[in-house]
Order: sequence, then structure tokens, then C-alpha cells
Amino acid sequence: MRLMQQKWLIIIGMLMMLCAGCAVAQPGVLTFDKHNIKLDCYDASDMKISYGKHQSHGLYEREYIPGHERKVARAKQPSDDTKFINGGMLYYRAFEGPLYVQWHALDDSVIKTSVDLDELFPNKIIPHKEDTKRIYWPIPTPRLPFIVIEVNNRTLNIYSDVDILLLPEDGNVSNKKSHRNRALVFSKTY
Repeated sequence: MRLMQQKWLIIIGMLMMLCAGCAVAQPGVLTFDKHNIKLDCYDASDMKISYGKHQSHGLYEREYIPGHERKVARAKQPSDDTKFINGGMLYYRAFEGPLYVQWHALDDSVIKTSVDLDELFPNKIIPHKEDTKRIYWPIPTPRLPFIVIEVNNRTLNIYSDVDILLLPEDGNVSNKKSHRNRALVFSKTY
């Protein structure tokens, strides 16, 4: 019976590692293996992205009917940077090619751009502020890291958002806690 429990624990641990989304390329370095994408749109409309083989994900798209009613997203609030990220858009291998972003600014002008995530995340390293000695390396992230693509009127911001499991000072594995690390890695106003 005990052997059966141990096997199940090993299987569950392996599944959690597959879902975690990080690969330890070298000791003490968190790197992207897989990631999730989250879109945020503020003071803009008709936001669309294409990434790898995935096309036309969109937010606040107008209905193409007579009158072309435009749905403009609300203004960004300070709390938007701290809200819990849920959902996302599937998972992606890091990195699946250029990221193309298109949207309509508040004045309805169309902005199109592309960004190379390999340039934003050299060697696929995940930015964070944690002490690498305290990271729980068997499962460093409890869920996939997010790349947040945000348009705010004429500005494109790209964030890395990852939860990292940390051991307490006493090293007791059963008391590990998750800390959120959100880092702005790209910002440009068009």
C-alpha cells in the first residue's frame, strides 16, 4: 500500500512539473519553457494579436454591421496592475515567433506593431526579484508564467507575471509560499 502511495506522489509531482511552465536551464536560473498569454486593453478597441500559429485573438472588437458600433475599453485603474490573473489563452512554447499586435487607439487610429519575445527575454530567462536560494526548485512555479500584453490608448506594454514558490527562512518545505513577480519588460508609445 505504501509503495502505491509513493508511486502516485511521484506521478502527481511529475504532472505538476509539466504544468508549472518553467525549465531550469542552469542551476539558480528560471527560464520559460511554456507560458500563457493575457491580453489587457484600456482606452482602446479592436485589439488583436497573432503569435506563432495562433491568429486573431481579440478584445473589444467592434461589430461589423451597419453603424460599426465601437466598443472602447475602460480607462486603466491603479488596481489593474495588482489584480489576480486568471484564464489566459491556452499555453504556448517559448517562444513561437514574432508577436503581432494591432489595435485602435482612443482617437480610432489603427496601430500595428510586432515584437520579438526572444529579444525581450534573452535566453528565455524569467525576470524576478526573489532570492534564488529560497526558490523551491523541484516545482519553482505553481502555474504557468504569464506574458501580459497590454494596450493603453497609444502605448503597448508587455509584462512578465509569474508566481514563484519560496521556502521560508527555516527551509521547511511544508511551509512554502507563492510570491508574485510582475515585471515590465517592454513599453512603447506609438
